[in-house]
Amino acid sequence: MASAIGYGKPELSTLLESGTFYFALTGRKFGVGFAIVSQRPSKLDADVTSQCNTIIAMRIKNPDDQRFIEKTSDYFSAADLAELPTLSTGEALICGRAIIAPLVVTVGTKALIHGGESPRVCERWGQFNFDERK
Repeated sequence: MASAIGYGKPELSTLLESGTFYFALTGRKFGVGFAIVSQRPSKLDADVTSQCNTIIAMRIKNPDDQRFIEKTSDYFSAADLAELPTLSTGEALICGRAIIAPLVVTVGTKALIHGGESPRVCERWGQFNFDERK
């Protein structure tokens, strides 16, 4: 939908105008799934993240991020929170309604063709023939 940065703490009116904030808070009752991906969970809005029923957390060493997860999620025990900074690269801790008990998993390698680099947008735009649209 959009970058998780957009779910941070900007002007509330900006989020409400876009409908994203409302969708994040109410979509669950309509059976709509919503995923938020962030490298800095403490920068997200607590009202939005409190709607997450399942959390997949990779290594989190930042104390502010750990406190934020503890504050906004009922699914992490003290032992789970203590494990977050010790996870290895590629490991994640899954907690929440989608799983019976907390589980540490190894995340597979990415299956992207482009290899993760940014697309060369200007070059692609240059290949587009605007005359064909008329």
